[in-house]
Amino acid sequence: MKGAESAVRANGGAFKQFPEFSKLSMGDREQYEQFIKHLPPVGDAQFYSLMVRWNAGDVPAVAIMNDNLVISYWMPGNDKSSGISLLGNHQVDSSICQIFDWQRSVGQQPRLVHVPEAVIASVSHHELFIFDGERDFDEYVVQLDKLTDVKALPGLFRVRIKQFMRRNSNRTVDVRPVNLETLEARQAFLKIAQDWNGKGFINSAAKHVNNTIELAIMSAHDLGLSALGLYIDKELAGFIMYHLPDGGDTIIITHSLVDTAETCV
Repeated sequence: MKGAESAVRANGGAFKQFPEFSKLSMGDREQYEQFIKHLPPVGDAQFYSLMVRWNAGDVPAVAIMNDNLVISYWMPGNDKSSGISLLGNHQVDSSICQIFDWQRSVGQQPRLVHVPEAVIASVSHHELFIFDGERDFDEYVVQLDKLTDVKALPGLFRVRIKQFMRRNSNRTVDVRPVNLETLEARQAFLKIAQDWNGKGFINSAAKHVNNTIELAIMSAHDLGLSALGLYIDKELAGFIMYHLPDGGDTIIITHSLVDTAETCV
C-alpha cells in the first residue's frame, strides 16, 4: 500500500471509555495529540483533519480502549468511508475484537475504517481479520530534497517550472510565511479561496479538501496549521496550508490553491 490506511473487517483522561464517545472540541487538541504522537504522521488521524474534514454535522468523537484511541469517522452520504477506527499499538487484536463484538451487539457490521499501517503492524494474528486497502485515502510521502533539483523532476514539472520562470523573469517572486492570526491575512486567503477554488486542474484535484478551507483558515491557530504564500510583485498568487506533527520532520500539506493565470498550472 502506498498510503497508511486500510479497512479491517471480521473473517484515561477526559475522553470517555469505549463504547461511550466524547465529542471533540478545539480545546482537546493537546490531549488528542498526546495519544497519537508515537504513531507515524497519518493525515486523517491528525486533529485538524477530524475537526475540519470529518466535522460534518459537528460530530467528530473519540473514545479510549486499552490505552488506544477509538475514532468515529462520519461523512454524510458516504457510508463506505464512515465508521470506527483504531489508533494505537496496545492489545490491538483484543481491541479490534472488542469493537467487533460491540458492533454486532448493536446490529452493525463488524468493520473498521482508515486504520493506519502502523496499527496493522501491531496485529499479532492477521489470520483473524481481512484487510482491504482504501486507495481513495492513500497518502503519499515525498522527500523534499528530491523536489529541489529541477533537473531531477518529471518532465511535466520541468516544463511548468520553465514556463513560470519565463513568464515572471522580470517580476519579483517571493515565498514567505503568512501569519493567519491576523485578520488581514485571513481575509486575503478567504477571498482568493472563493475566487480560485475549482479553477484549473490543481485547484480542482483536491476539491473535497478545499471545500473545508474556510474553517481551516479561520481556525488555523487552534488547529495547529501554518501557511506559506507565493507572491508575485507583492500580490498573492498561491498558498499552501500545512501541519507539522509533534516532534517529527514531516510536513503534511492540508490545503493548496494557486492563481492559474499567474502560475501556468
